[in-house]
Amino acid sequence: MGSDMIGGQTRPFSEGKANLYALADGFFYVAPTASDTRTCRQAGVLLLSLEGRDIEVKVAGGTHRAEGFLIAPGVHRQLDTRGQAVLSLHLDPIHPVYRAFAKNRIDCPIIPINYSAFRDLDSSLHAAYAGEICAEKAGNLFADLVSISAEFLPGAEARDDRIAQMLSELNSMAPEDIMFRDLVRQIGLSESRLSHLFSEDVGLPLRSFHLWKKIVYAIKMIARESNMTRVALDSGFSDSAHFSRTFRQTLGLSPSFLADNRYVQVIDCSSY
Repeated sequence: MGSDMIGGQTRPFSEGKANLYALADGFFYVAPTASDTRTCRQAGVLLLSLEGRDIEVKVAGGTHRAEGFLIAPGVHRQLDTRGQAVLSLHLDPIHPVYRAFAKNRIDCPIIPINYSAFRDLDSSLHAAYAGEICAEKAGNLFADLVSISAEFLPGAEARDDRIAQMLSELNSMAPEDIMFRDLVRQIGLSESRLSHLFSEDVGLPLRSFHLWKKIVYAIKMIARESNMTRVALDSGFSDSAHFSRTFRQTLGLSPSFLADNRYVQVIDCSSY
């Protein structure tokens, strides 16, 4: 499965450029290859070879080889695509399935999966790789990928109503507008108690959640803004150097690379 059908003609995956589709509760990136930098992400992650052969992921417990992986948030990992086109899906903490990813962090932080589980999505994955799907179809593909992934994850209990309220509030704010003290007053818990409850319920510390929100906000800005200093400041970073360093540590890519349309097309589908 080393090629895709575009306009009736076969084109090797390696000839394409990367496409990133940003949704309201996550994003997915399809590319001829992916960074081999060691990273740690606050998202629940699905990695999948688009060519049906093994990729390699190194984590603290050793090296794993499979056609795809589900990776819990907060796991330090290094990817080797072995020259294959890949899909990398990132699920935000606000998504209901995120808790199932987070629940796995201690006992089973990385789960190998086969491409065959996603075989019914072949045509949609090929179209996404080619940059030929609309926002609605990107949203449907994201939902289908998450739904299939959830079948391999443990069930998660219902979210605490107070944390659900807090996540809803946080999701509606720009990162620079977030004032945790105001949220503490609204919910009626002490700052320390709320912080503990958030980490326990979401599976991610508040500080890490805020950092991830800034990263995702920046990705969506890059879809329409070429000035990286403006992106950095509007996303809540102190300066462009801090932004670039944090972005690279998290995603293994520089913001300037993601913003360069010669290599990556960033498509904001978050209004879908």
